[in-house]
Amino acid sequence: MSAAALWRNASMTMQNLSDTESIPYLEIVQPNQYFSPRKFSHREHEVALHANSPYLDALGKGAPHLIAHFPLMMTRGIQFRSVIHIFDDVESPVYSDDFSHYNQTGNEILADFVAEHVIDTLRSSSHR
Repeated sequence: MSAAALWRNASMTMQNLSDTESIPYLEIVQPNQYFSPRKFSHREHEVALHANSPYLDALGKGAPHLIAHFPLMMTRGIQFRSVIHIFDDVESPVYSDDFSHYNQTGNEILADFVAEHVIDTLRSSSHR
């Protein structure tokens, strides 16, 4: 079984467990710099993108495999949001290293999105 299929199955299990206990569940699929059309400044490129990074294959080549599982997850009712492209149009640096950790700007952008969707998830779960 592929890593992406394991992730999908784990997400489905978490959703099922959460539903059984009437606990709202929301999973966020985060972006990474190795799977992005984003334009990096020279400085951020030096910090965040390394051709010999041990994370290059897993993050860059793994993302399309995760995305391939989105349709099935949606039909199974998994509460998830993909923010893989949330930084694509951001001009200021958002990555702080070569393992998809974010700087203050990146954390704030992601936190705003997550907060909004947690509220939406809680509202929709109260109507179930």
